[in-house]
Amino acid sequence: MLIYIIFGEEWVHHLDLFYYGISQYEQGKYDMAIKTFDRTLNKYQQFSDAKYYKAVSLMHLDNTEAASKLLEEAELDRKNGYTINVDNAIYERYPYQLRYDSSGLYQ
Repeated sequence: MLIYIIFGEEWVHHLDLFYYGISQYEQGKYDMAIKTFDRTLNKYQQFSDAKYYKAVSLMHLDNTEAASKLLEEAELDRKNGYTINVDNAIYERYPYQLRYDSSGLYQ
């Protein structure tokens, strides 16, 4: 807690927030997951995987209009290469990392 008070979220990696949001998503805590994905996107605005899972969470809450718009953004960002961007990401698939091909986004 002291680290958070002193440094805020600057020291938190966007993937830590992403996987925290995934854990909330998997528990069906969609409101909380959306907030966590927003925190992730504050650090990495074009993170297609976070946008995708935020959109799916929005769909679970029947917010289809916002979800549809966000899915379009996620697909464009993924097409442009914005995904998990850590060492070895090009060599291995990370859990919950999206794939993209000519038919679009898929898990």
